[in-house]
Amino acid sequence: MKPYFSYYDKLSVNEGVIMFGPRVLMPKEQRKEALEALHLGHQGIIKCRNRANSSLWWPGISRDIKQKIKQCRVCAEHRPNRPEPLLPSKFPDYPWEVVAMDLFKFKDNWYLLVTDYYSRYPELYKVRNMTASVIIQCLTDCFARHGILFIVRSDNGPQFDPLKTREFINFTNKFNFTHITSSPHYPKSNGFIEVMVKTMKLSLEKTGDMHLFFMEYRLTPLECGFTPSELLMGRKIRSLLPIHPDNLTPVLIDRKVLLHRENVRIQRQKTNHDEKHYTKESIALKEGDEVWIKDVRMWGVVKAKCKEPRSFVINCAKGDYRRTRSQLVKLLPCEDKEPGDDSCSERSPSRKSPVTTEAEETVDDAQPTGNSVTQGITPRRGTRLRKPPDYYHFDSRFH
Repeated sequence: MKPYFSYYDKLSVNEGVIMFGPRVLMPKEQRKEALEALHLGHQGIIKCRNRANSSLWWPGISRDIKQKIKQCRVCAEHRPNRPEPLLPSKFPDYPWEVVAMDLFKFKDNWYLLVTDYYSRYPELYKVRNMTASVIIQCLTDCFARHGILFIVRSDNGPQFDPLKTREFINFTNKFNFTHITSSPHYPKSNGFIEVMVKTMKLSLEKTGDMHLFFMEYRLTPLECGFTPSELLMGRKIRSLLPIHPDNLTPVLIDRKVLLHRENVRIQRQKTNHDEKHYTKESIALKEGDEVWIKDVRMWGVVKAKCKEPRSFVINCAKGDYRRTRSQLVKLLPCEDKEPGDDSCSERSPSRKSPVTTEAEETVDDAQPTGNSVTQGITPRRGTRLRKPPDYYHFDSRFH
């Protein structure tokens, strides 16, 4: 009876039915069935609470409705994830340390784009097919020109799948560099190269001359104030525009200035992204959590966390899938408390006994009239210091 004590003044009996105002008090045995009926249309928490406010009540009903909706599998399958804060990549320490690559199609031809994170210096290769052996040939040509890189980022294409071919893995072991892949169906994790591909396609569509475009791109200053050729080779390259020979002299880039400008740019990108998309960190996942895979549209269990941030291996009926956190919807676990437990979240305001003031205790039975009642009572409202206006600086002492 303890949960009902706070509501004793609102409970009544009408024809043998206990009422809470105009609402029926549901027995504990029927509350689960009542929750199913309230959520029959799979509406949200507010809508279900509004429905309950017109007909049903029991202590802790708001908490039970919220828990019921969070555990609903149908609602979880259609629940969108809020965008997560941007995870910007660290600016490299030197050129050709971190490189991104991607395959794209343009006018019935396939191309491999390789771009340096440090200088944004692009290398483009026209490929006859998309096999691992062709990509290895292109990267070997890059290594001969710029040296062996340390890290290469790419998507999860079949040419990099270790279950289908180990050719690229053997290539990484031979040249001693690390290959990092993005989560499947999540190109945003490799957004740098995706933006570069978009720029290449648009520019090639406009100019039609691939070599002329690359020459102009490599000598155009970036946001940091330096051109890709300056960042990679320490010099400007000559183009069709007239240029003084002194500007073609090799120069040493001020590293402190470059790092400061790049860090400001990266931080500004993160701030703009987070504010524009109203980002929020998702609920952390751990091994054994049940999740809904959006693109596959299947339920699975978290098997392991990958070394890449926000990437997980999910085990489901069709096998193991690697997905990023934004592609997974977590099914919240059931609480230990049963629906309608005695501990309830809503409490009525505490009732205080009437307070008798000293002024009320000193008033006689025979109520005096006039100002005699109010003269001895100090008003409870706030007062201010009154200062009447002094017109023409009039002084009454000399009147």
